[in-house]
Amino acid sequence: MSGGTPSTSATSQRRKQLRWRREQLHQFIVNETFIDLHRSRARALYVASWQRSGSTWLAEIVASMPGTRLLFEPANIRQHLTTYGAQPRLNLLPLSGPGSQLGKDGDMLSKALDGSLRALWMDQMNTTRVATRRVVKDIRTVAILPWLVDSFPEVPMVLLLRHPVAVAHSIIELGWVGGPRYKAAVGLQSPDPAGDEAAPEPAVIDRAARQRMLIYEVSLWSAHHGWAMAHPASARLHVMFYEDLVQEPTAELDRLHRYLADYDPVWSEWLPQLESLRQPSSTSFRRKEAGAGGWIDSWAGAYDADTLDEVQRILESEHLEGLYGASPVPLIAGDAAIDSVRGSLGRPAAS
Repeated sequence: MSGGTPSTSATSQRRKQLRWRREQLHQFIVNETFIDLHRSRARALYVASWQRSGSTWLAEIVASMPGTRLLFEPANIRQHLTTYGAQPRLNLLPLSGPGSQLGKDGDMLSKALDGSLRALWMDQMNTTRVATRRVVKDIRTVAILPWLVDSFPEVPMVLLLRHPVAVAHSIIELGWVGGPRYKAAVGLQSPDPAGDEAAPEPAVIDRAARQRMLIYEVSLWSAHHGWAMAHPASARLHVMFYEDLVQEPTAELDRLHRYLADYDPVWSEWLPQLESLRQPSSTSFRRKEAGAGGWIDSWAGAYDADTLDEVQRILESEHLEGLYGASPVPLIAGDAAIDSVRGSLGRPAAS
C-alpha cells in the first residue's frame, strides 16, 4: 500500500543500518585518529611469523611502549603470489628472492614500513595517537623474507618461530581447515566439483584425519621456513622462539633491545610495559591453559609416535632438525637458529 506508514520490518532494517554506520564511524575515529608523520622506514620493526605463532602477542608487547604504532598484517592478501594447484594454501613455485618485484604488494609493504599506509584492518589494534616508531607484523611473508631483508636493509626484522606441531595443532583445533581442495591435498577425499564446503567442526575431525592434517601443515611450515632461513640474505634476521618468549620474557626482550640498538636511535629508548607480558594477545584462543607450560605444550598426547617421527623427518629434509625435536621447547637459542639451518645444508637431507 503506497503512502502508508513504513512497515515495522523496514523501520527495523533502517535502525540496524544506522547502528552499523555509527559503529563504523566510531571504529574509524578510534582507529584512524592518530598522527604518524615520520616517514623513515628505519623507525619500523618488522615481525614475520607463521599463523598461530604468537606474533600478535609480540607486536602488542612492542607497541606497549608509548608512541609505538601497531600495523596489523598489511600483507594478508599475499595469496595471489602463490599458486593453488594440488595444494590449497601455499605452493612454493616460484619462490620470491632478493631483487624480485612484488608489484603493488611490494609498494604496500614499503608504505606500511614508512607509516604512510592507513586502513581500518591494519590499524585495528593501534592505540597510540602520536607515533614516533612502528611495529609491522605479518603472517604471510615467511617465503619472501630474503626479499624483504634485501630490499629494506635499514629495517630491523624479527622472525618469530613456534614449534610446527603446536602451530599445526592450533590450526586444526580452530577448524581452519576444510574444503575439497584442502582435503584432496591432505589425502582425505577427492575434489568435489560442486565447490568448497564448510570447514569441519574440530570435534568431528577423527584422529586419523588429524594426523594427516598435521603432516600437511608441518610440511608447509617447514618448506617455507627452511628455504627462507637458509638464504644468505636472511643472516641479519633476529630469530625469536615463542617458547622462549613465554618462559623467559625479560631475557628475550632484553635480547631484542640489544638487536634494535644497532638500528635507528629511536629504538634505543624502547622499553615495553611490563604488564603487557602478562596479557594474552588480541587473537589468543587460550582456553584452559592457566600457565606458561600449557601455552607451550598444547599438543601433548594428541598425536601418535609414528606421526611425530614423520614430523622429525620433514624437519630434517628442510634442514630444520636443529631447531625443534620431540620436545615442545626449542633445542637451541634464537641467536643460533640461522647458523643451525645453514650449517645443516652441507649434510645429507633425510630421505
